[in-house]
Amino acid sequence: MRSCAVACIFLLAMTSISHGRTFSRFAQSGVSRGMHTYHSFKADCTGKGGVVKVLVKPKHGTIRHFTVTSNPYSLNHPCYRIEMEGTSTPGYRGSDSFKLEVSFPNQPAVVDEFFVDVK
Repeated sequence: MRSCAVACIFLLAMTSISHGRTFSRFAQSGVSRGMHTYHSFKADCTGKGGVVKVLVKPKHGTIRHFTVTSNPYSLNHPCYRIEMEGTSTPGYRGSDSFKLEVSFPNQPAVVDEFFVDVK
């Protein structure tokens, strides 16, 4: 009975977080670059907002996110999305990485990892 309860709790925890993706990006030192765009998954684009949690910060730069409600495909139909942008420390050359958890209401959270090659 106890093992069944533990298994149920484990399965519930696993369904709340979706396995994410790994992204490889190139960036110029000290220059801001778009890293990824997260969209609302509803077909009508009506999103109620999302949450971004930085799980691992970049060691050699900064990341920021901002929300956008415009839709490049329809001026009459706004679509909620979150844009991620990263900027390396000016003069830094090499590799960096960071990890994010992104969630939208009524959808499982996604954990994505980014690897950035800074030139």
